[in-house]
Amino acid sequence: MTEPASVVLLIDALHYFPEAEQVQMLLECRRRLVGGGVLVLRDAVRIPGPRFWWNWLHERAMLGLSLTK
Repeated sequence: MTEPASVVLLIDALHYFPEAEQVQMLLECRRRLVGGGVLVLRDAVRIPGPRFWWNWLHERAMLGLSLTK
């Protein structure tokens, strides 16, 4: 991202990075947003429970089928 943006999407990405890098990514998104801009953020649940295990199983299946890297 090199230019100002009115919308930034971060979908299922943050959990792949260490916490310090996550913070830096979010700060960079904030810096790039124009006044009144919107950050849309979705990420995997990290608390063990049904949603966590469904996300974990889904990701393993997609990796195993080579549908994602």
